[in-house]
Amino acid sequence: MIHPSSIPFSVIYSCYLLFVCFIGWFQMLRDKYRAKHHHWRISERSLIIIALLGGAGGIWLGMHTAHHKTKKPLFYITVPCLFLFQVMMLILMCYHHM
Repeated sequence: MIHPSSIPFSVIYSCYLLFVCFIGWFQMLRDKYRAKHHHWRISERSLIIIALLGGAGGIWLGMHTAHHKTKKPLFYITVPCLFLFQVMMLILMCYHHM
């Protein structure tokens, strides 16, 4: 059995980012589906909060796979910047772990 304290924080952070990115991607696809079918929508605020919490990669991927929110400056400027910041943080954590 692996003791939780022996797992590097960079691995835990990577798993967290993957999980939140999946949620972000899924929410973008879900919101696009709801928009096409005139259902209740997911607020832009909620999508940006997911991006801020580490899901920027998933939101960005969802923007391009679903062609959703790609013309809104809040998304096409903020989300890639957040994604780059999150990747840089991950790289720094991995670098300091070595």
